[in-house]
Amino acid sequence: PDDGATLDELSPTLECSDFSDPDGDGSHVASQWQVRTASGDYLNPVFDSNTDASNLTAITVPPEPCHPLCHNTTYYWRVRHQDNRGAWSDWSEETSFTTPNRPPDKPVNLSPEDKSTGESVEPTLECSDFRDPDQAVGDTHAASRWQITTVSEDYSAPVFDSKSGDPNLTSITVPSGKLKGHTTYYWRVRHQDNHGAWSDWSVESSFTTRSLQPYQPQNVSPMDGKIDVHISPSLQSSGFWDPDEGDTHAASHWQIRTSSGNYSDPVYDRGVVNGNLTQIALPEGLLDGNTTYYWHVRHQDNHKVWSEWSGETWFTTENRKPAQPTNALPVNRATSVSLTPTLVSSGFSDPDSGDGHTASQWQITTISGDYSVSALAYDSERDKSNLMELVVPEGTLCYNTTYYWRVRHQDNHGAWSEWSSQTSFTTPNRAPDAPSNTSPADRATGLSLTPTLKSSSFSDPDAGDTHTASQWQVRTADGSYDDPLFDSGESANLVQITLPSETLYYNSTYYWRVRHKDSHEGWSDWSEETSFTTLNRPPYHPTGVSPADGAVGVSVTPTLCSSNFADPDRGDWHTTSQWQITTISGDYSVSALAYDSERDESNLIELVVPEGTLCYNTTYYWRVRHQDNHGDWSGYSEEQPFTTRNTPAGPGVELALSDLIEITFEAVSADGHTTSTTHHQVPPECGPVPPDYRAIGGIFVEMATTAEYNGPVELDIHYGPFQSDITRESGLKVFHWDGSMWQDVTTSLDMQNDVITAQVPGLSTVFVGNPWREAETPAGTEVTVNPGDAIMTFSSVTSAGITTVNMSADNPAGPIDQSLSCVGRVFVDISTTATYSGPVTVGIRYRELDVVRNESELKLFHWNGSKWEDITTHVDTDNNVVYGEVADLSPFFVGEVVAGDAPMSPTILIGVAIVLAVGMVVYFAGRRFVGEHH
Repeated sequence: PDDGATLDELSPTLECSDFSDPDGDGSHVASQWQVRTASGDYLNPVFDSNTDASNLTAITVPPEPCHPLCHNTTYYWRVRHQDNRGAWSDWSEETSFTTPNRPPDKPVNLSPEDKSTGESVEPTLECSDFRDPDQAVGDTHAASRWQITTVSEDYSAPVFDSKSGDPNLTSITVPSGKLKGHTTYYWRVRHQDNHGAWSDWSVESSFTTRSLQPYQPQNVSPMDGKIDVHISPSLQSSGFWDPDEGDTHAASHWQIRTSSGNYSDPVYDRGVVNGNLTQIALPEGLLDGNTTYYWHVRHQDNHKVWSEWSGETWFTTENRKPAQPTNALPVNRATSVSLTPTLVSSGFSDPDSGDGHTASQWQITTISGDYSVSALAYDSERDKSNLMELVVPEGTLCYNTTYYWRVRHQDNHGAWSEWSSQTSFTTPNRAPDAPSNTSPADRATGLSLTPTLKSSSFSDPDAGDTHTASQWQVRTADGSYDDPLFDSGESANLVQITLPSETLYYNSTYYWRVRHKDSHEGWSDWSEETSFTTLNRPPYHPTGVSPADGAVGVSVTPTLCSSNFADPDRGDWHTTSQWQITTISGDYSVSALAYDSERDESNLIELVVPEGTLCYNTTYYWRVRHQDNHGDWSGYSEEQPFTTRNTPAGPGVELALSDLIEITFEAVSADGHTTSTTHHQVPPECGPVPPDYRAIGGIFVEMATTAEYNGPVELDIHYGPFQSDITRESGLKVFHWDGSMWQDVTTSLDMQNDVITAQVPGLSTVFVGNPWREAETPAGTEVTVNPGDAIMTFSSVTSAGITTVNMSADNPAGPIDQSLSCVGRVFVDISTTATYSGPVTVGIRYRELDVVRNESELKLFHWNGSKWEDITTHVDTDNNVVYGEVADLSPFFVGEVVAGDAPMSPTILIGVAIVLAVGMVVYFAGRRFVGEHH
């Protein structure tokens, strides 16, 4: 090891420099290694290898059980080399190393004993003495660490932690404030030696602290020295407070004395009470009036520990007040009482004998229970004269008002009785003033069938009277109020009411009146009668009849037709209509309108749109409304769209039928509408397509027109979206159905812009044909083409050309092996005009219904000029393709082994024959051939 190194093991490997000899011809034959202690020498080393021919430049000091080294000890060592002539080198320079230190032994918790209870909140923790396996070599106790927690085995947040390096080695007193009473704590300790090594933590033990005494309560109420205290007061202490978290208030003890500090013979001792913890009501009759009492209280916690008694305080009881009087006259709820009534109370009574009646106080209010200054109608204040009877002064009370009154008596000690229980009386009432009709104005017209009638505000000669109800009546012109058309009865609609629906009729005159009721059941006179007339109703919304909603191919001078005039009012008639046409749905602003008839008295339910108003091939939206003989308009009809014809008369008419087809008429003699319909299969009225072509995208476009035209029609067809379907773009053609067969009508092909042009004598069905058995084969590497039902990848094409696939049910080469069957009875002959080199990967599609056995065992055979050769590389059963690899192109077929113990059954043979026959018919009809896969 390095000089002065501290090791982590007791069996170090000593290493020295390589052997070196000044003679140059010697060799290293032995070494000698010696280790001594600091206090020893090499005459008596702890380890000596002697002459060692094996460990020349490194040696491992032997481990236990014959261990020469001790823990935590510094050793010195040296080595020397011997050459092949027996000569020894000098000893190496001495270096040192120190062996690893071992941690102290785990201490033991001694005190408090495990699970002890009643411990102090400042306990002294004690543990066993320090022990260390290296004490023999000088290890000593340097520090301890003590921890206390409330959660067993969880010291992540201890309530006490002495931290590392605590000098309290085997005992420590927990500081004040760290622990709480009546709580279980868990603790542990560990020792550290003078080399900084820590022992394991001691085994956890626990102790529980004793409960602390609750804090001394305080007397709260009555306040110390308070006088005139109620004869049966409630005593109240401060809230319970305990230094032990979680302790609760379990009981209290209350005592009252007449002599300060002498509780040996208390007036009251409640003993231990569990219910009245911080307040207790003293029973009636316990205390005397005008007497001084002293009291204290103490609290007990849920561990039955009592606090100290509270500091003693005193209070003096009150003089008892006179008995509550009663109201005698006027009797309760008396009505029509004079405005200067005499109030009479019961006679004076007092619980204290000898007390006399010195004064009374009388109060009158208009608000039940409210005797505040703002609510009082009368207050006699302290009245020494009118003790049991009082005449209310003139001008104090008002008519038709309910008053509430009370009285109280005072004794010769100045104590007042409770107020008497309130009673009431009511003075005479006067009727409200007659209201007036304010809305609608007299003789108003054009009102709705649910008008709101309004009256003037409530008015009453009696101050304080309020409006509680109204009554509204309506009669017809020839009716009376004895049998009114409408009568609200007593209504909460005080100054306005909305007449209910189905009460009034249109164009009718009505008369009405109202009266008010006050808060004392008094009704006013009826208001002066006024009249109003209801409104006329507008016509019903018309509907658009023609052109039909969403109609297309509409003339540019169409006739707009609406439904007939209809009006909810009998006798109303149609005088005017208004027709509007716009190019923006929902927008009939002046800037958007294409046509507005404005007020039209002639074209009531039918209008011919003037020539030059509308444009060809444009979508318009229209609406109409009707007006009656009273000048009221209906709402507009629901908006309806129509689209004008797209083919105007004239020479050289160009028209885009869709994103794919544009047509040009040489001359149109009469306008009309031209349409196109897309089919995804050959229309039933057309024959099969030419066998060497297929419609790109599988699309056939059927065109028709109602226009009259002369001369041929030119078609521009955009085939760009279908590039993925095209195998040979230069071979594209347009085919037109002439009624009996498909004719090639192609005139030009613009491959730069993906447009093919054709000319047809008349409109019918067309398609763009792709020569599907041919594929353009460009120059390049790894060139993949897909002619017919073949997939080929050329390794290298040096000169572009056309690759062609021909399919036949006839074998084009030599016989095939009798154990094989040609799947689908189809032979595929592949040729190309391209120049290529390297292998060609060939894939041929098959149909699962043509496979007799397991399709994963299918093979691809290639005619090599003398025989059919199996060139199969793999079978893609997901896409039904068999792949192989060849050097040149020739006939191929997909085969399977059918010879052996399981020949094809008659059913399978019949099925194959039927499939072959149907497939050949389809093939020659230009449809999908037998071997095709999609």
